[in-house]
Amino acid sequence: AGLAGMFYNPSEYNMLPYYHNHTENGQYVYTGFFIPAYTMHIPSCDSRGVCNEIDAKIYYNSVRVKKSSNAKNLLEYKSEYCFTPEEALIRQGDNRFDTELLAEQIANIELHKIVETPKMAKLNWEFSKEIGGANRQKAPTLEYTDKGLITIVEEPWTDENNIPYNNLYVAGIDSIDSDESSSSGQKDVSTFCIVVKRRQFGLKDPKYVAMYKYRPKDVRDAFDTAMKLLMYYNCKAVIETSRVSLITHFKTEKKLNLLFLRPRATTSDVNKANTRMYGCSATVPNINHYLDLVENYVSDYCHEITMIEMLNELIKYSFLNKRKFDIVAAMGMCELADEELMGNAPRSSAKINKEWQDIGYYTDENGYKQYGVIPKVLPQRNLNFTPPNYS
Repeated sequence: AGLAGMFYNPSEYNMLPYYHNHTENGQYVYTGFFIPAYTMHIPSCDSRGVCNEIDAKIYYNSVRVKKSSNAKNLLEYKSEYCFTPEEALIRQGDNRFDTELLAEQIANIELHKIVETPKMAKLNWEFSKEIGGANRQKAPTLEYTDKGLITIVEEPWTDENNIPYNNLYVAGIDSIDSDESSSSGQKDVSTFCIVVKRRQFGLKDPKYVAMYKYRPKDVRDAFDTAMKLLMYYNCKAVIETSRVSLITHFKTEKKLNLLFLRPRATTSDVNKANTRMYGCSATVPNINHYLDLVENYVSDYCHEITMIEMLNELIKYSFLNKRKFDIVAAMGMCELADEELMGNAPRSSAKINKEWQDIGYYTDENGYKQYGVIPKVLPQRNLNFTPPNYS
């Protein structure tokens, strides 16, 4: 953990910052000096000493496949022959999640190809006019495309009326209050992230089914995408209280009903929720609490996580540099939402038309007194009816 702190914050330790893009997503960052293993593989070097990085990666990946049968050995090999700084620090001491389970799931996805990979998509607004009026309602529609920024594992489950269930999905948001254009001078910026989780339903295990992680040029684009996801999955999200921009945007769009009020688990009295505040505050006790919830989910349902970027953040998580792990923060908010709905089972969202029914007694067509719901049209007396002779 000490080495990680020095590496990610070199200026604070009077070290020369190194600007590079040897990261998981190719994003440029300032860290300590780092050389990937695939740039120094001697057998892949030519007579000039220049390494063929493609051949080197093929070699190292072949060794990783051989070691994937043992998660611990695979982690050790990745940390010693690393492609990214995250892999080099994969075994640091402050990661509280089960790294062996996570490494095994990563191997199932990347090396063994036995887990179905998610699809990329985007959500578009579709306007529909209400019957008998000029009001236009916005409804999100899904479009699968390689250029999409939303990761979809599965589409929402619906009831007999093709409407997503109530209380089946929850979401968590790790928001930002500034966009890309206003943060060009910063060395360490976060990204907007929202994750959607399907809760326990019957015999089906809970599963993270969608994710959006991006830093747009206009932060309102991220807020709009989050709104679409919440409406598409018919769910609500927990956010950090200090993210005022998102709350203001949702209030402007009259969609505050898509956000949870302060979860009871993050209040001083769990029996009295603060109904005037949205989201939870990012205090150390609250962070530790939602990390406990994420840790429990990883231990029980790691096999249900199929988004490789989520697995990579979990396996490399460091509490010391928690600001760099936006997905884990969003997962924590999502787990708080799931905990808040504890005891509220998923149910059909179909509306039941209830009409007043008179209850009492009436005389049927045979002259007998009947009890229960009184028919709107009383039966006519059957004059040809002859009562039975019980004697």
